[in-house]
Amino acid sequence: MLDTKKTFFPNLDGLRFVAFFLVFVNHAVNNLGYKSKNPSVELFRYKYLLNGDLGVGFFFVLSGFLITYLLLKEKEHFSKVSIKNFYIRRVLRILPLYYLIIILSLYVVPWIVQGEAIPLRTTTDKLDAWYYYSFLGNFDFFYNGISNVIIGVLWSVSVEEQFYLIAPFLIAFVPTKHLLKVIISLILIAISYRLFLSGGKNVLIKFHTLSCMADLLMGALLALVCTSERVIERIQQWPRKLIVLVYVAGIALFLFQFKSV
Repeated sequence: MLDTKKTFFPNLDGLRFVAFFLVFVNHAVNNLGYKSKNPSVELFRYKYLLNGDLGVGFFFVLSGFLITYLLLKEKEHFSKVSIKNFYIRRVLRILPLYYLIIILSLYVVPWIVQGEAIPLRTTTDKLDAWYYYSFLGNFDFFYNGISNVIIGVLWSVSVEEQFYLIAPFLIAFVPTKHLLKVIISLILIAISYRLFLSGGKNVLIKFHTLSCMADLLMGALLALVCTSERVIERIQQWPRKLIVLVYVAGIALFLFQFKSV
């Protein structure tokens, strides 16, 4: 089995923090319910404080990259992927905390806050718990709405778990020389869903599995590119000005992204 502890990208920790911070600020601003009468302050709040979607999308890309990279390296070293070991690692890493949050959000927190004037949506009346038990929490969002903000954070974990259902089989059984074409095809399917099959409904674009897969697969595509020694050598030879330009482009994406009011 590939020793995944040796595969570490310290430079991604900063990117994880940025993604986390965007999500954290979004939830804080939303749940505190602060609104200003000043149009400029409210515009700043909307464009730059409510950017949880961008943060979650970034998380998806990072997750798709890391998982795919590890699987590709395992296949490169051993000429195969151990699907059994992959799922054992996922179960041990994710399930204990995942189901602890379910227990807390469905049973413990509602019991504690009953009758209290707490400005958090913690009701369990409108959600379907079985969606969360079976890692389909994102479907509860667009069928039943967001009624419990604590268990609601698990919707993105559900999408990632759904990605884990296909990722090891994709890497294990698709010849490496064909992976690029397959991943790009899947990305185009996900984008097509967003553009043509979602009906322009924001809730479907944000939470439906087919839509979210575009971000995870973009990470997978980056992983495939980064396992090419030729590509890595070229990136290492990038001049500092080009690296700065990449960072500037990322900041510009954040500052000037289109968000309809």
